[in-house]
Amino acid sequence: MKKLFCLCLFCSFAISSFAFSAGDLFIKNSRFWQNKFSLDIISEEPVFIGFSFNLTDHRNFDKKIYSFNLPFMLSFPFFDLIFEPFIYPNTNNDAWAYGGNVTIKGLLRNDEINNTSSQGYLRAGFANQNANITRIGGTNEKENFRQFAFEGGLNFNFQNLFNFDINGNIFTYPDEVKNVVAFGGIMNQNEISNLGTIDYVLNFPHYSVGGGITWLSTETDAKTSISYKYVDYENDLKTHSVMVQTKVSLEQHLIMTLIYNHLFETHGKNRDLFGIGLNYLF
Repeated sequence: MKKLFCLCLFCSFAISSFAFSAGDLFIKNSRFWQNKFSLDIISEEPVFIGFSFNLTDHRNFDKKIYSFNLPFMLSFPFFDLIFEPFIYPNTNNDAWAYGGNVTIKGLLRNDEINNTSSQGYLRAGFANQNANITRIGGTNEKENFRQFAFEGGLNFNFQNLFNFDINGNIFTYPDEVKNVVAFGGIMNQNEISNLGTIDYVLNFPHYSVGGGITWLSTETDAKTSISYKYVDYENDLKTHSVMVQTKVSLEQHLIMTLIYNHLFETHGKNRDLFGIGLNYLF
């Protein structure tokens, strides 16, 4: 992790022309609150470097949860390659985690006459959590618990005004998730694959599938999206996630984000999540 951070820092100084974008997103729910601070280096050359720090206060844990992300993207003529490593240090919750994902994204079709295009992406994610685990017929023991996620999606753009997305993913667990009775991990499952929610997901997903639409207002430059995701979990929990998100330019360099996410759960109460964020481009 230290070597990767030094590499990204060196690249940022090597870029001749770049801009900084700083953002802060606050998410609130009855179970937790989370604050996400992000810093992006946007370059005119085919390099993107980012950093984010997340602070979470969750009622399932005595201490706050900290996580660090270091996304790094390289743009090539026909595709983009994205690396997103992360780490959750042990902050007296008796658990830690690390992992990341790799995404390859490319242009599939570009019709300049009708101003339409389509893109696709493939993503592979990995995580290892060190936590106290209770299994069927066993005792509570500290273990390393590994998992993988594989995701794919398509995007269809029309006139640069409407975007349609479809995506899905599947999770695999080499360390036998079926016989886990209690798990003390602290990682948000959204780290390794998109579950279509701003919820702090601690359950083990099996798979998810969904899509959404995004449109741009030509009068106000506001960008609004509505998405739906069906998530099937290993513990027979099934969730339907509906999310509405709007990005509004308050002035030339300042963007405000508003998010509302409603979750329909088969074995629990329906829940509402709210998010508000600001992003400033220097």
